Amino acid sequence: MPNTTTLIVTGVDLNTPVPRWVRAFERLGRWGAAIAGVVCAIMAVTILADVAGRYFWNHPITGTLEMVTYWWMPAVALLALGAAEIRNEHIRVTILGEGAAPWLRRIIEIVASGLTFAVIVWMCYLAVLELLHSLEVGEKAQIAPWIILWPSRLVVVVAFVLYAFAIIARAYRTVRQLEADPEDIE
Repeated sequence: MPNTTTLIVTGVDLNTPVPRWVRAFERLGRWGAAIAGVVCAIMAVTILADVAGRYFWNHPITGTLEMVTYWWMPAVALLALGAAEIRNEHIRVTILGEGAAPWLRRIIEIVASGLTFAVIVWMCYLAVLELLHSLEVGEKAQIAPWIILWPSRLVVVVAFVLYAFAIIARAYRTVRQLEADPEDIE
């Protein structure tokens, strides 16, 4: 059953009724961003503890760089991509639509979303292959062998899936807005 949302996004009216699956995809994107924020805080505490250990006791935490690199940074860098897509906060090259009519700009945006979706699905496929390989060989960090790497590979796959969902949700809203009044879109 359609419902309304109250998010404000440049270019797409988010106050129009949408199916549940669109709201669910958008909610998943926001959850990804929330998890990325929590992981960012964990990363900051890890680094702070390492610096404090190094400064006060001359004994840093072994493997801090590897933890940050393999565990925390993929989550921080990638999990919020879906939320950024939904809120239209990605950098966009708008040269193709600069002088075009509003309805043509929407069509260009839909085509660009389709291309972006295809690339993200391909990257997700490659990430799944990396995840499977990491699980198969029991991949670990070289300097800190107690750091297993498959969880970070899984985060990459989840992040790309969330991003793909967000692209679908945003494209749906763009298409619906184009259908509603193609001449009046700003």
